[in-house]
Amino acid sequence: MKFKRMLPITALLLCAVMLMGLLCACEPTDPVISETTATPDDTDVPDANGIDDPSSVSDDGISPVEGIENAMIDSGAGNSYAYISPDGVLYTWGCNDGAGLGTGSVYDEYAPVEVARDVRWADFAVYGNDVGRKYTMLLYITDDGQLCASGCLPVDLFKEDPNLLGSCYSLFLGDEAVELVSIGEDSALFVYTDAGNILYYDHLYNNYMFHIPEATEGNPYPSTRQYLNDTRLNGKVREISAGSFITAFVTTDDELYLFDMNSQELMYVCDGVASAHVCGTIPNVVVLKQDGSLYIQRCYDPAAGAFADDFNLDTAAPVLENVTALDFDLNSIAALNADGSAALFVGAVSDTPDVNGHYCDFMAAHLPTVNDAAMVFADAGGGAGVIYINHDGDAYYLPVDGEAEFITSDAAYAHFINGGVGAFVIRLDGSVVTHTRTGCEHRFLGLGYGVYTAPECTQLVFE
Repeated sequence: MKFKRMLPITALLLCAVMLMGLLCACEPTDPVISETTATPDDTDVPDANGIDDPSSVSDDGISPVEGIENAMIDSGAGNSYAYISPDGVLYTWGCNDGAGLGTGSVYDEYAPVEVARDVRWADFAVYGNDVGRKYTMLLYITDDGQLCASGCLPVDLFKEDPNLLGSCYSLFLGDEAVELVSIGEDSALFVYTDAGNILYYDHLYNNYMFHIPEATEGNPYPSTRQYLNDTRLNGKVREISAGSFITAFVTTDDELYLFDMNSQELMYVCDGVASAHVCGTIPNVVVLKQDGSLYIQRCYDPAAGAFADDFNLDTAAPVLENVTALDFDLNSIAALNADGSAALFVGAVSDTPDVNGHYCDFMAAHLPTVNDAAMVFADAGGGAGVIYINHDGDAYYLPVDGEAEFITSDAAYAHFINGGVGAFVIRLDGSVVTHTRTGCEHRFLGLGYGVYTAPECTQLVFE
């Protein structure tokens, strides 16, 4: 995932968050259906591309609130969503292009469907093929360390083997259990096991991952799986973040290394690192040091296929200081400062084109002043702003160049609805509510078939 992880905030902040139950929570209301059509039957062609933001890939996020530590929500391409309940049940809903929801079908799901139990982590990835088509892949880790996947399944394979439709496969790793996973957009899958080994699968989109007719169940072509053997990393990795060009590793010694997929070079960067993130298709690395300084620097030259000559974190100036937590979503970075303020950095125009001729880099977005944030959450598109939860447990939208909008109280964790139109919020009791911004509508709010507006918090039903 581009592994997204909320860095732990102070014990004082967590204690304050636990007092949220004293506040008045919003009551669930029935959704307003502004547009409906007939429910599709089994003969309909699955809806593939008529969705907002077909290229969105989210990172994973873990709530730090006691009692719901494992609860999380994630989003994928074309508005695919996954929720893990506090007791480890995985549900998915939304766009099912490429059978990426793991529901056993190729049809879109407008309400949550149970996929698996005893799950501790889930994420979506998006991969293309040689004709530019995008497919969604669901990956999840079970409590016993199995890595399972569903998706990236081209329609031609449906016809060859109908049993492949929407199935979840276990990745064959022998006796090794999976501890960490990170997925690079249109690139590679990195796995860190309990034996301290690093495995990676390069260019998954060429092989459609696990769904290859010639492959055995859960075992992709052997040539796609490689080991990264280096004594500087083996047995010492605590965080992985894969991008399209490079992958970042943070060790238990707080050292940062970058791995170049093309040259197979592993470069030491610096020590004293709290967290690091590689930003999808933008060749930048985001580094949060233990002292709270935040760095965002271009580290790779896609045109040359090598690390950038001028990349040097030791001589770079931090973009922020006194940062206590970060949240990543695709090419957006939300930062929480020690004074309770929030900052947002989004992909923007740069002077240097990438390998595809795109001019992308990061720039700071203007956010209204806030001084009581305890958690912040980024929007994949960056245009909506951030969601923040204050010390009293109230969740707010903080839009770019706008005023903060109240979402709900008793909030413990939040995730943007794709396109920035609203939010899913996990509350202290483990329930999930959905809320759209004023005047916004969306098809996949998890409320059933139709286009919905939800001006008040509406609770999702997981059955």
